[in-house]
Amino acid sequence: MTDDDEPTKWTADQVQTVLMNPFYTMGPSPEIEDIDWIIAQTKLVHELGAEQYFSTFLALFKECIEGAYQA
Repeated sequence: MTDDDEPTKWTADQVQTVLMNPFYTMGPSPEIEDIDWIIAQTKLVHELGAEQYFSTFLALFKECIEGAYQA
């Protein structure tokens, strides 16, 4: 097996960023249902603390919005 054949290893921060992204709940066929996203966010707030959660969420949201306007 070569390095190219190995699966990509995600860091905890990368997984957290994907879980926090509200855009996965949007569009004609969302990848996650609203209620499932809300439950995941509630768990993350408890795990990270409100200040860390909302700081990370705001940075992610701004990045997504800025990317949408640049497209």
